[in-house]
Amino acid sequence: MRFGLLDGRKWGAYLSEMHGVERAELPALLLVRGGSPRSFHVERYGLPEARANDAASLLQLLRDAGSGALRLELTGTWGIPDRLWNRLKGMLPMLPLKALDFLPRYTFAAILAFLVLLGLLKFIISTPAAPYDEAPRAKYVEAPQPETKGSKKAD
Repeated sequence: MRFGLLDGRKWGAYLSEMHGVERAELPALLLVRGGSPRSFHVERYGLPEARANDAASLLQLLRDAGSGALRLELTGTWGIPDRLWNRLKGMLPMLPLKALDFLPRYTFAAILAFLVLLGLLKFIISTPAAPYDEAPRAKYVEAPQPETKGSKKAD
């Protein structure tokens, strides 16, 4: 495991855009795993959901990160559900949402996608069909065939 220090004033735009860390939340611990896919974890000190508010808990957090027990957020589009879930837990600390962390990743995204598909299907099925033209259709009339040489007209 490697460690580094990032100047939050100089790299503020990067931290905000890529990892959702605002200047007011600094200092923060940012764990980044490179490779494919890239992932990260942000530990904000002093907040109720923070796992590392003292040296012993910080050491345990780093051990969890090294062993793979710490759930990291993916960067890019695939990480949006995790980031939204973490922000929701931060915005609603009075709700016991942390108790649902045992669920597999993307559980709520899959449920939401299913509900959207169900809504689209219901919309498609309940859309009335185009009105049917019930006017009688013209009867098929055979067009006269032109006479050809050698054919005789029957009397």
